[in-house]
Amino acid sequence: MDSAARPRILLRSVPPELVPEFEGIPGTLTFVSESDDVHPSDHDLLVTFEAAPQMGLDWHVLAFGVRAFNFGTSSYKRLNPHSVARDVFVSDNEDARAIRSLIERTILATLPPPPRATWVPNVSTPSETPTPLVQVGQEKRVYAFRARKGSRLRMWALPEHTTEHRVWLLHVLEVLHEVDPDRFPGDPEWQAGTRWATPELAAAHDARRLAEEQLQATVAAATETVAAAEDAVTVARSTAATGMWRLLTAEGDDLVDAVQAALTDLGFDAKNVDDENRLRHGRRLEDLRVADPEQPDWESLTEVKGYTKGAKVTDVHQVAQHPSMYFAIDRGRGPRTVWHVVNAWREKDPTLRESAIPNDADLKALTDAPGALIDTRDLFRAWRDVQNGRAAAADVRHSLRTAVTRWKWPA
Repeated sequence: MDSAARPRILLRSVPPELVPEFEGIPGTLTFVSESDDVHPSDHDLLVTFEAAPQMGLDWHVLAFGVRAFNFGTSSYKRLNPHSVARDVFVSDNEDARAIRSLIERTILATLPPPPRATWVPNVSTPSETPTPLVQVGQEKRVYAFRARKGSRLRMWALPEHTTEHRVWLLHVLEVLHEVDPDRFPGDPEWQAGTRWATPELAAAHDARRLAEEQLQATVAAATETVAAAEDAVTVARSTAATGMWRLLTAEGDDLVDAVQAALTDLGFDAKNVDDENRLRHGRRLEDLRVADPEQPDWESLTEVKGYTKGAKVTDVHQVAQHPSMYFAIDRGRGPRTVWHVVNAWREKDPTLRESAIPNDADLKALTDAPGALIDTRDLFRAWRDVQNGRAAAADVRHSLRTAVTRWKWPA
């Protein structure tokens, strides 16, 4: 059940310079913009500065500058072209006469020169005939009016140049207290404001206003901080996608580049030897030749492949045989180790991926090389642990250098 103090007043699209006019109005005031989504059941009265407001079915309405709207089963619009009649006057009816002084000083005294837009109601039931407040010319076209929906709901449509918005709202609250006392209890007069406040009450009003301003400033600062954080996440995600996330998403040269960058960050000297092998041997062999500056007599011949599904067992023999054979021809000995780095099931969530080659027996060629299969998920985890300070690069390098058959991280 809504515990907000009544009347619950929704103020929509109020110009910022006019907001202070509504300070101290009794009840619960909610300021929103035209684009904000509101719940009609949360409010009793709409005060709007919109040209074409959307109205709740059970709202009273005070509209400044409205040009078209539906109220109950009636719709209203302001004429175009406008009336050029010079004569503008307070309507001769009980409602208008009761507030003649207010109309004269807030509407007639601020009246712009013609032409002026006037209203054309489309009335479907006699009970919803509007009561004019201001009319134009001998034809008595309606310039401002008050309307009703059924026996209870009321609406005021006033031109955009109307002044003293607070006074108009207090007048509306007085009327609504008479016709809808459950939702508009009490007297909305002088005790609600600060003009006749005691020093203690004025100080309380000031303290509340200061607290509201501080709250707004805090919310604005927090909103700005969150927006900046969201921007940072967007930038970091883009950097990851073109950086180390390629270990988990890429194939071909992009994957080779990502593996080379990760091994370099771990302290290895990782050299792309594709061009060198094509020039020297007339064919592609291993993608990378990896050395460890702290182990001068050690190197790894490293082949890198990405797969949409699981890794191919036949590629294991290719990696373990030809690169090692040509290396032995050049150096007179075989390599210290051979690595087959694979990004398998690369289009799946890394958490849900199956093992690239689940049977160790299918890795015998690597075991004999000696060498190891390296899943890029493990390489990414090791690289991230070093970047985060949770692991030492030297420990990761030692784990990789000594791996046989299959390398896992954490070990």
